[in-house]
Amino acid sequence: MGVVGTVAAIGAVLVASLVVVGCGGGSSSASLSKQQFVKQGNAICKRGEKERQEIVAKATAQLGSAGEVSQAQQEKVILELVPPYEASAQKLSELGAPKGDEKQVEAIVKAMEKAVEKVEADPGTALTGSLPFKEASELATKYGLSSCSV
Repeated sequence: MGVVGTVAAIGAVLVASLVVVGCGGGSSSASLSKQQFVKQGNAICKRGEKERQEIVAKATAQLGSAGEVSQAQQEKVILELVPPYEASAQKLSELGAPKGDEKQVEAIVKAMEKAVEKVEADPGTALTGSLPFKEASELATKYGLSSCSV
């Protein structure tokens, strides 16, 4: 796989998984309905995905002329994609879960945070696929946060 293909593959995995940054409006005393939460949560994830795509595009442009991309270079790009994903988890948490769905939303956020910890500890795990993000993606998709799946 060439440089551009490798970086694009990394980006696709992380863009899908690290999908979340944006929306937000802080917490209010009134709980969001599930429909409102899902709509705002998906918007957060779409913004995070866009930010990650921009990072991948920039890295692809920079590394594309470098020839073969080393694992260290790939891991560096992966680590650059983590902050937007981590911010997405934070933003989802700040939205405030719909009444009765607190445990489900907390599980999604915790799974996203766990994925961040795994990737920060070993960025190479994200090079082999979306395994670090599997649990978070499955939980998010099941809840209706389809844009938050990696």
